[in-house]
Parts: sequence; C-alpha cells; structure tokens
Amino acid sequence: MNDSIDNLDWKVSDDRLSVLVRFEKPVEDPISPEDFNLVLLNNGIQSPCNPELFLQAQTEGKAEWVAVATGSPATEPVDARLEYFVHPAMANRKVSNDQEPIDFKNLGRILNVEKGRELVRKHDPIPGAPGVDVYGQPIEPREPKNVSIPVGQGVEILEDGHLAVADEDGAISAAGQRISVIQIYPVSGNISYRTGNIHFKGTVDIGGDVQSGFEVHAEGDILVKGLVEAATLEAGGDIFVMGGFQGGSKGSLKAGGSIQVRFANEGTLEAAGDIEAEVHLLNCQVRAGGEISLKGAKGVIAGGDNRAGKKISAGILGTEIGVKTILQIGLSDDIFAEIKATEKQIEETTEKLAQIAEILMKLEKVKSDQGSLSQEHEEIRIRTVREQFAIMGELGKQNKTLVQQKEEQEMARKGRIAAGQTVFPGVVVKFPGDAFTVKNEMKYTTFYFERGEVRTRAS
Repeated sequence: MNDSIDNLDWKVSDDRLSVLVRFEKPVEDPISPEDFNLVLLNNGIQSPCNPELFLQAQTEGKAEWVAVATGSPATEPVDARLEYFVHPAMANRKVSNDQEPIDFKNLGRILNVEKGRELVRKHDPIPGAPGVDVYGQPIEPREPKNVSIPVGQGVEILEDGHLAVADEDGAISAAGQRISVIQIYPVSGNISYRTGNIHFKGTVDIGGDVQSGFEVHAEGDILVKGLVEAATLEAGGDIFVMGGFQGGSKGSLKAGGSIQVRFANEGTLEAAGDIEAEVHLLNCQVRAGGEISLKGAKGVIAGGDNRAGKKISAGILGTEIGVKTILQIGLSDDIFAEIKATEKQIEETTEKLAQIAEILMKLEKVKSDQGSLSQEHEEIRIRTVREQFAIMGELGKQNKTLVQQKEEQEMARKGRIAAGQTVFPGVVVKFPGDAFTVKNEMKYTTFYFERGEVRTRAS
C-alpha cells in the first residue's frame, strides 16, 4: 500500500507490532518522517515512525523490509513451577554416564526420607503485562500455565496445595515427576520357587536373579542386581536390571517410569519414560514414551522393533550382515488413522447428544403445555438425562484421547534418531508420514522429519 505518497511501499507486519517499509533503490528526494506519520495516522496507526530509521531506509534503498515503527509486545508471564527439595531425578540416578564406569556394588539407589521432610513446593504463576500494537490496540499476554504438585502415596499436601511433605518414613520413588514415599521389600537371593511370584505395593529390591517363568509386580520400583531371564517384571515406577535381560522371546519388562538394563536380548521392554541400555538391545520389542539410548560409542541396537516418543540414539544401529532393524519415532502403528478414527467417534457421539437434546426439548414443551409430565414421560426424561450424562462422559474421554494422539504426532515429528558411529544397511527409520530404508552404510548420522520426509544430517 502507498496511499497518497508516490514510491512509498509499506505494510504492517502480521503480528501488528511493526510498520515495515522498503525502497527498491535510493531515494533522491527523501520523504519526510512527518509526511509518513500523516499516512500512518490516516490508516489508523498510532505508533510514529523512527525518523532516523525511515530516512536511512530511503538513503540505502535496499529491497528488504525495514521496521520503522513498532508497538509494544505483551510481556511473557511466569508459569507456575515446582521446586523439588528431593527431586525425583535423585531417586532415579543413572546407572552410569559416558565418563564413569558402573559400580554395581555401590549403586546408592535408595533415597530415604523421614516423616515431615519437605519434598516439593509450588510457586504460583505471575501474569504477564499487556502490550499495544501499532494501531493502539491492546495485546493480551497469554495465560500463565498453572501446575499442581503431583504426589503419590505417603505424601501430605500442606499450605493450601503449596507444599508436599513426607507423611511417613520411607524411600522416594518417582514415575515421571510424581513423587511418593514408599516402603521397600528386599529379596536377598533369586526370585525362584523359593520365593514364588512377588506382588508388592512398594519397591522390590532383588539381590540375585529373576528366573524364567516368574513374575515381579511392584507399584514402586524394581531393582535387580542379577540377571532377568524369561520372566515378567512390571513396575509402577522404574526398573533397574544390573546383570542384563535374557528374554528368550518370552520375558518382558514394563515400567510406568523408566528402564535401565546392562543389555537385553530377545525380550519386550515397555516404559512410559526412557529406556537405557549399557551394551546392546538385540532383537527386542522396545517401546519408550521418552528416549531409547545406548551409552558409549559401542552401544548397539540391532534387530527387533524399537519405538520411542522422542529420540533413539546409539553408537551403532543395525549389523554388518543387514539384519532388519526397525527404528521408529512415535509409538503408534498409524497415528494418522487413529486420529481420523477418534474424530469420527467424536462426530458420532456429538450427533447422539444432539438427538438427546432434541428429545429433552420436546419433553420440556409437553411439560410447559400440560403443566406436568405423565409418569411414563417422566420416566423417559429420567432415562434420557442419565443417558445424556453417560454420553457426555464418553465424549470427554474421546476429546482427551484426540488431544493425546495429536500431541504424540507432534512430538514424534520433532524426534531424532542418531548414530554416534555407524548405521548399517537393513535399518528402517520411521516417522509419522514417511519411512527410510538404509541401503548403504552411513557414518555419524542423525535422521529427522522435515517437510513431509525423513532427512539426514551429520551427528
């Protein structure tokens, strides 16, 4: 737009916070800032131009857009935050890092607390300040995010929801960021016929192996200092296996938190959080809501179906002989189809609610015309209202599922698959929307999804 001044090319930015001008070549007879301000006022713009920037743009005569007048953006609010005095990460310390060797004799995994110990404090959100666009219109800041203290058993909430303290003596356990104080069940030797299967509400600490065919179920963590054979382990928190996992195509590890193993062969591993191995994951079925990672340059993922919500990383992906190794970001087989199916369910449920609303309106009209409903009509009304509440609950669950599916899709599209050293042929890389089969050996490669396809770059 140029209005009443010739050779003046200007516009307002999409966010309405800047007035932009450009001049294809230097202007011999510059337009005065005062004249330009009149043009702005005639177009309802309240922010005056910066005289120096406006004249400089004319003198330089560049084709790029230059901001010469600005509004005031809204200031960012401060989201509510949680201050952890005993952070869940302290209870979930890693087996090792890239520099330090594993000390399997001194793991120090149990973090004990006494009753009354302060665990978490909530700090309330602080609103942002509104801004003003170039038209003089207010810009409201986003609403700050609020949080609640995520607590489990053995934790008491004080100070109107602002402080969590230990309600009993015990050990810290955490699934995600949820913190609990729980008891521990120790097993000095193996899980075998001597002990039978274990079902415990707290944490289970196993000093030996878990033999084939046995089960360990814990609402807290499971710590195994020996080997897990073709057994079943299920934890509400984390699973730590110091001696490795020989699944024998039957064993499974399932955690509401994270899983750490020295190695895993032919087993199923599922975790809401991360899955970390020290040596290798061979021919396993792996599902991690967070990351799958192999420590060190020699860590190997080979064979099997390996899926993570955010990232997969290892020194070596696949094998020299080309064993098919599926590496997928995103846990669903077809998230697009799942989203479409959920949207159809929501549409059908919404239609049911509309039909119920119509029935209730007709009954209300009968009541209005006749002064009351007959017993038969009243019974119909009561049944219909009950059905309405049930279907509304169903719709709420469907909407929640749709949000979760779209979040999974978005997170997967931002994911990464990285090899610190080598990717061998036979590796199949999958993201929602595209897949890539490795045909030739690749070095130091990161796979990512962009513009509808799988792409690569140097790690």
